[in-house]
Amino acid sequence: CFRHYELSLFKLFFLEFVNAATFCGYSPLVNQKKDSRNLFKVLVSCYSINNTKIVKKLLLLFLAPLLMATQCDDEDPLFRTEYFIQNSSSVELVYTSETAGEVVIPVGQSQFIAVNTNSDAFVAPGSVVDEIQLYVEDSAGELVLVYQQQPIDNEVWTFEELETYDAQYTLVITDIELN
Repeated sequence: CFRHYELSLFKLFFLEFVNAATFCGYSPLVNQKKDSRNLFKVLVSCYSINNTKIVKKLLLLFLAPLLMATQCDDEDPLFRTEYFIQNSSSVELVYTSETAGEVVIPVGQSQFIAVNTNSDAFVAPGSVVDEIQLYVEDSAGELVLVYQQQPIDNEVWTFEELETYDAQYTLVITDIELN
């Protein structure tokens, strides 16, 4: 929540500082010394003048991030689950889906097929993916169905938790699984 206010707080602090410094006889825009002692001198001189209005504003600007941070509601974390098909067979596979169309999965490569976010837990593939159809291209250029999973069998997918809220399921296809 604090990051949403950082830039506007910086602008507000800068303008308030220029006003306070100018009121105390120091113009940061004219005296462009890049020395942090100048900032301290301005704040001390404002305090010694007993200009409580400016000092209160400066203190409020220093405390504003703390006040804003306590007003934010913490969002519940989301569990992110990604789903892949890994081609460990000896042939190039073609994955088909309504959204992606035909996607070639080269030998030894993995293909991302879906992602799911959930506030409660990681979601098994059977709840996200309707079916898996894998094809090989024959010598005539036609696609021949060599693997189908409908309904999805969660037991044949390998699960790997990458981080606390990130995980992936991978369906590993070898020559044994192909028709």
